[in-house]
Amino acid sequence: MRLDSNRALHGFLAMDYYPYNRKIMKACGLTSLPDRRTFDRRLSTISVDIKERIAAMAVVFIKEKSLILTLLQ
Repeated sequence: MRLDSNRALHGFLAMDYYPYNRKIMKACGLTSLPDRRTFDRRLSTISVDIKERIAAMAVVFIKEKSLILTLLQ
């Protein structure tokens, strides 16, 4: 699943009826969900370096998935 904005991510994590949302929050170091504006400010402070690493890992995962699908054919 892909969330296109901080607002969508905040809304997703705010849904209490999905038990894994709390697990995701805990894994991210959140004991509670902050106000949406605070959430936006915190996400905007993520360094460019981290964003580049995340993008690089996404490329690796896509290549691995493509390789696996090719091997399964």
